[in-house]
Amino acid sequence: MGINFQYTVRGLGKLLQKEGKKMYNNYPNYYPQVQQPRPQMTGLRGRPVSSLDEVRATSIDFDGSIFFFPDMANKRIYTKQINLDGTAAISMYELKNLPIEPTAIGANYVTREEFDETLKKIHSMLDSLAGQQVPVQQAPPPSQEPEFKF
Repeated sequence: MGINFQYTVRGLGKLLQKEGKKMYNNYPNYYPQVQQPRPQMTGLRGRPVSSLDEVRATSIDFDGSIFFFPDMANKRIYTKQINLDGTAAISMYELKNLPIEPTAIGANYVTREEFDETLKKIHSMLDSLAGQQVPVQQAPPPSQEPEFKF
């Protein structure tokens, strides 16, 4: 005579539900957890290589997908894929450091000396104009009553 474990757990579960949710939440779960299958991520296809000859010798799929072969020692990345006519196309990308050139002083930039010189010229012009009376136009006084035109 064995104990039917399934019925015992169900009966115990009903009893605990009657006692309250607090006790039921502490009750261990005897049902197995079902895990959802994860979709597989397809990354870049290829592998690290040490030379172009190694890329040429590596066999790839015939579906036309691109395979990437980084060459870290030579700072290059090779790609290889099968063309529609069945030949293998290999491309090479090479990392080249750009030379850092000092910014050239062109027409859009002003040096500090040029700025100071121009500022002195403006001050001297303002000083020479300060001695002369320059007529200033004054705005007419506003009227007290606003005029509305319809």
